Amino acid sequence: MSAYRHILVGAHGTATSAVAEEVAARLANQLGASLTTIHVGHDPAAGAGILNEAAERARRLGVEAETAQLRGEIAQTIMTAATERLADLLVIGDHGIGSGNRFAMGGIPDQVAHESPIDILVVRTSDPQNRPPGYRRVLIGTDGSLTAHQAARHGHALAQALGAAISLIFVGDPLIGDIVLRDTAARLGGEEMNLIVDKGNPAVKISKAAGDHDLVVVGSKGMTGSRRYIQRVVPNRVAHEAPRDVLIAKTVGRQFFDLRPGEGAVVEVEGERVAAYLHDDGSTYLVSARCTHMGCVVGWNSRARTWDCPCHGSRYDYAGAVINGPAARPLPPVGS
Repeated sequence: MSAYRHILVGAHGTATSAVAEEVAARLANQLGASLTTIHVGHDPAAGAGILNEAAERARRLGVEAETAQLRGEIAQTIMTAATERLADLLVIGDHGIGSGNRFAMGGIPDQVAHESPIDILVVRTSDPQNRPPGYRRVLIGTDGSLTAHQAARHGHALAQALGAAISLIFVGDPLIGDIVLRDTAARLGGEEMNLIVDKGNPAVKISKAAGDHDLVVVGSKGMTGSRRYIQRVVPNRVAHEAPRDVLIAKTVGRQFFDLRPGEGAVVEVEGERVAAYLHDDGSTYLVSARCTHMGCVVGWNSRARTWDCPCHGSRYDYAGAVINGPAARPLPPVGS
């Protein structure tokens, strides 16, 4: 998958907002992405001034930002704007998200972090003078699940676009962790990565390891619905406790229409796991996600554009045809 193409950030005229705006503009410049800066408020004159300052701030970083002044409930308006403007990354400051507020609900950044329809970057704003100059070291958390693989692909694509070094971390049984991390690294293309296996509380260990990196990436599993109020949900705690910026990759509830051209993913279709691929020419392919060898669920290999089985190494092309065994039969089209 490619890195982000359209970034949206909110501006509200404060020093903490300025930090998030600068991060968004710098990313847009590095990725060649478009940038939209919005202000939600009911004072047109004040809003115009805030947006003019934000646009000038982006301009100094080499980006011409589109600006928009909107009205409504702030958190919901930000998320609606992200959807309507086809943004694929939403950047917010962490004011209201931190160790002192770590499980308090209702703050605008916290609400957006839980409910955002797209990937969200939570920017640490309390100490701008000591922020790293860029994302040179990226830490990606994984537990080997399908959603974790999705999140890893998002983090990997961003790290590659920025030329950043990648670390993968698994917290749990060391033997399982070694298998999961090697499999994840292989699915991401096999280049050299730092593999970290640790034991203990996953959120605590990931947050601690984040201190040696510039950005930590986690999936959004557990961030929505009733589970969002449970303290042990890992991405929730990492978003509040990690000392570095946190990218929460949207993975839960992914549908076929979320795919970009040239991208594949395992999605749910009427309760069935389906390997879905959207070709560059717009044609679509939907095949069973169950490997025909032993029934394991395949995963998408974004570099090779193949479906790879993590159990015994079978590989299929994007349309389900066998490339490598031991599987002998192709992945059947859905409905066959």
